Amino acid sequence: MHDIKWTVGGGLRYYRAIFHYLLEKKKLYNLDRHLIDSVYDSPHGLIWNGGREPVYSEFCLDDYIAMIKAFNKEGIGFYFTFSNLLIKNKHLSDDFCNYVLENTEDDMNGVIISSDILRNYIRKKYPKFKIKASTCIVDRDYKKLLRKYDIVVLQHGDNYNHDLIKDLKEGIPRMEVLVNETCPPFCPYQKKHQEGISKRNLEKMYIIKHRGVIACYAKVIKTKGEYANVLTVEDVKKLYNLGVRHFKLQGRDLNPQFIIDTMDKYIERPLAETLKNS
Repeated sequence: MHDIKWTVGGGLRYYRAIFHYLLEKKKLYNLDRHLIDSVYDSPHGLIWNGGREPVYSEFCLDDYIAMIKAFNKEGIGFYFTFSNLLIKNKHLSDDFCNYVLENTEDDMNGVIISSDILRNYIRKKYPKFKIKASTCIVDRDYKKLLRKYDIVVLQHGDNYNHDLIKDLKEGIPRMEVLVNETCPPFCPYQKKHQEGISKRNLEKMYIIKHRGVIACYAKVIKTKGEYANVLTVEDVKKLYNLGVRHFKLQGRDLNPQFIIDTMDKYIERPLAETLKNS
């Protein structure tokens, strides 16, 4: 499974931990490329952000741009999580969002999108970026999404729906599977939750000690089998055999050790086992 394209969350928030981990593993295994294809995240304070609660940081935009370019220098792509659901035309001229795209436009980088307005704008103004459809869209019409986006992230409730995936046929290599999502499959509050996060990003409401955050459904109600959509390494292999090549690891809202442990579990250990048996 050498051609899997892994993408890992927290590329900016946990830059040092992820960057040094990848350099160390590449050297350890004498690899000609890194364990992953890309990282994803976004500078704090940008109104196009979505997916996770806005978190304050003391880094400036040029610091973030330098981090992205450091990843790119190593052959690792970067995806901006610009998955705000509430983008209007009036938001497209935002100086800060445009500044980071102007300074990082490269065909190894991309943008994760939930808004048709923003997708069309970036396609036209920054054509080098790959455009990925976020799960924040909460849309399961994958054939339609594949016509609009370069890569489409599967709703994690469909992780085990192999018949649905097979039906996508030639579109399967452009589907991305979120491997370790712990939210309940097809959560009825997902769209409302994401719209709340989108609103707070638009209003630049930095969350301090979780004041004002809408409680996640998964943490309020215990749902039987709520973690059933977290894949095992064997599950990943089965999806690979179906033709899936893009896999995503989340955790940018947790901590750097979680990210490292997750990469160990899904990427480093299977690689070590493969090399041992080769």
